Amino acid sequence: MPLGLPSFLTLTQIDHYMCHSLDLSVTWQPLTVRFHLDFGVECTGTYGAGLLRYLQQFDIKILEVTSPDKTVRRKRGKDDTIDAENAAHAAFAGIRTVTPKTRDGMVESLRVLKLCRKTAIAARRIALQMIHMNIISAPEAIRELLRTMTRMQLIRTLAAWRPDLSGYRDISTAYKIALKSLARRYLELHDEIADLDVMISVIVDELAPELIAGKAIGYESAAQLLITVGDPERLKSEASFAALWAICHQHNLRSNTMQICLLLKPMDSILTAHIRMLNLAQRY
Repeated sequence: MPLGLPSFLTLTQIDHYMCHSLDLSVTWQPLTVRFHLDFGVECTGTYGAGLLRYLQQFDIKILEVTSPDKTVRRKRGKDDTIDAENAAHAAFAGIRTVTPKTRDGMVESLRVLKLCRKTAIAARRIALQMIHMNIISAPEAIRELLRTMTRMQLIRTLAAWRPDLSGYRDISTAYKIALKSLARRYLELHDEIADLDVMISVIVDELAPELIAGKAIGYESAAQLLITVGDPERLKSEASFAALWAICHQHNLRSNTMQICLLLKPMDSILTAHIRMLNLAQRY
């Protein structure tokens, strides 16, 4: 370790000691000769994803630093330099760190597609709600025409309307234009969700055919399990997997047995919901 250098460095300090060079590949060899580095990166799934992919090209240890220390935040305030130093402290001490997901395989593709599907379902639901709200407040002639229709009959009828676009100043025509627009939006989102379901099912079949063949396990639950686990080498035991959905084993000193206890807050609430539904489905 050179004289005067700290035992841990932030990315800003590394850049300073590299003579303000941003290309790690050029200065990596002389740097590793002098001391060993572990990189602690925050938010590897969002803002730190690009840095994570770049650092994965080298043979170095990368740790994901979780939520910052609230005590330090209250004492020193919120600042990028302070957050970088706290992340370096955590990586050096081995606290508040986890193994990051590689985010470069089919599981990452599955996550992106599933997230797109989730937002499309929310947008489709909002479009349907707006259709019903507009029908409630529409003129009587429009309400009488649409009152007895089922959902898909209503959507396809509204999408097939041909209102006069130049008559938008009239209240009835304005309602028809709005309802037609919402119905077309609903159908487009419906087709988009169907296409995404096909892609997700193909990826799940390739990644975990044994999982999808299990009892009461559908593509939604299997996809969420794969996304939460990420890389299989991240989970060292069944206990580490159970901790993701708010379950841990605690040793009872009185009876000298292991008991299952529920944590107050699960690490992945979506996975917890899927696991509980699977448990009920397999039990009954």
